[in-house]
Amino acid sequence: MKNGEYIASDNGKLDVADELVVMGGDCGDRAALDNWVSDGSARSHPRYEITVIDPLDAARSAWVYVYQSSALKDMVTQDYVSFDFPTSVFTTPIYKLGFFPQYLGGNRLELNSSGVNVLDRSKFRLKVPGDDPYTEEVLELDEPQPKILDGRVRAIAGYQELGQGILTIAYRSQFYDQVTVDFSWSPKPFEWARATADFNQSVVGGIYYDANTPGGVPVDGVPDTITTTPASMWQQISAATGTVLHTDDVSQMQGTVTTYYKDSSTIDPADTGDKKSYGEMGVTVTNPIKYLYLKVTHYILPPDQPNVGAAYYAYFKHPLQAQTDEQRFSTQPTVTPTATRATVAAQTPTRSPTATPTLAAAHLHTWLPMLLR
Repeated sequence: MKNGEYIASDNGKLDVADELVVMGGDCGDRAALDNWVSDGSARSHPRYEITVIDPLDAARSAWVYVYQSSALKDMVTQDYVSFDFPTSVFTTPIYKLGFFPQYLGGNRLELNSSGVNVLDRSKFRLKVPGDDPYTEEVLELDEPQPKILDGRVRAIAGYQELGQGILTIAYRSQFYDQVTVDFSWSPKPFEWARATADFNQSVVGGIYYDANTPGGVPVDGVPDTITTTPASMWQQISAATGTVLHTDDVSQMQGTVTTYYKDSSTIDPADTGDKKSYGEMGVTVTNPIKYLYLKVTHYILPPDQPNVGAAYYAYFKHPLQAQTDEQRFSTQPTVTPTATRATVAAQTPTRSPTATPTLAAAHLHTWLPMLLR
């Protein structure tokens, strides 16, 4: 990352501009100082011990080791996520996420290898005085959103310039939408802004939950009355093919935030998409400043989960932390501290990728997705 932007290529070395992306579930036990890879080149250089800490439970820690070597070969074959530019689709073992080629936002979400699309579309609304609300269709694009990065652990697509833009960052079982656009040049104030995910009839029979609706209401196309203030910054729909859980951050827009939820099979001529709302969920910000700011993490879980929103919102607010220490190889036996790896969600473990040369411990950046803790 340089100047607030993700870039696809650099100098080929791991340096201050790079992020080492690690899934928490792939971290392992702590290694003693005499327990190194069996490679002379690696043992002649320092290694970097990354301690991953769960801030919600200090007893849960795990470790990753970064080696420098001219001889070690990359043996990792697992690829958690891919992005196909012509179809604008992210694919992981847990979900498929597709985007409109001509508009901003998604129009396809398949859960847990079901092959069933549950998403009508992502919806965006911006209201200024004297005009009808602007929608996701106001800006037409010439081609699918461009691919920025497609690594084994993370894929990124979207638009960005000078630290602003609209990005989707996808991992194995979660994806992350980020919208940051400065409208300070606008001569008109903003009355309100809203971002939602609107599902289709495939989620009928599911249950909607939020912080103010802990017992849930059925998703059936029949309107429900829920409490919208104080705003719930997480929302969950548990359905037959999977559970979708959103956690939101719109704090930099300021204004007044309320929960938005609409479940109605009645045609709304002013709407977009199929003009219906099945479990449409998101947030509205009234009287925001002229700065669109939205960060949403979407967790994809197994079908028909109970209300787990509070736990995942805690993960969202307290992501895994990392600290890095430089170590030198020692032939003297050492006692490994009596620490155990963190308990994580079930997945197939993989080795951590080998680092490329040129690395300073103070400049080692790690990005640790919150889902697999």
